[in-house]
Amino acid sequence: MVTTPTFGVSGVVRLFDVSRFVLAPFHQSYDVTPDGRSFILLSPSQQGAVGRPLRLVWVDHLFNDLRARMSR
Repeated sequence: MVTTPTFGVSGVVRLFDVSRFVLAPFHQSYDVTPDGRSFILLSPSQQGAVGRPLRLVWVDHLFNDLRARMSR
């Protein structure tokens, strides 16, 4: 992130693969918990099944897990 001369994004870092989660084109299909430590993502109950109910996936302590994986 850069803040001068104007605010802008200086790069993007991919945290994890989201290909198995629902990514809706017209609305946000994920959220970050209020404490900023976890993501909430929607995952189809069966891969590629249209019209099937969605399953809520709670990723707790994501950044601790990422740090542990990066230190290996």
